[in-house]
Amino acid sequence: MKRYSKDIGTFTREMAEEQEIQGLLDALYDGSIELNEDFLAQCAGETVKEILMAIPEEDRAFHLDGCIDENECFFNGSPATNCDNDIWLNISEIEIQFEGNPHDFFQNVDDWTIKGDLAYLYIGYGLTVNVDVDSLRKNIKEWYTA
Repeated sequence: MKRYSKDIGTFTREMAEEQEIQGLLDALYDGSIELNEDFLAQCAGETVKEILMAIPEEDRAFHLDGCIDENECFFNGSPATNCDNDIWLNISEIEIQFEGNPHDFFQNVDDWTIKGDLAYLYIGYGLTVNVDVDSLRKNIKEWYTA
């Protein structure tokens, strides 16, 4: 859970979404989200799964880093369908902790469900992460043939 103070200024839905995307991508890159066979079977499109399962689990996050464009990630407004080049992360809300009056903190307090100093933003049916599979294949090939 992230904690924010009033001195940040007006906090928007877009700011929360951008920060959540960056946090989730960081978790993919640093191994906090384990790219094991179960995860890939449930959350990765067929092409991404095929590429990543061909290399050792401990190398997957390393090779994935740099093959995702943050601007190509989006929260699904309806149930997601995995495309071959996607990873789907099952997240339906963003939670943040804030200080002060929610009307002073949030640009649009109606976007949020407020419970004390916690705020929840409903974002739909998960995050779709588009993977540049051509870059991923190239990076893996270069790494293992070097």
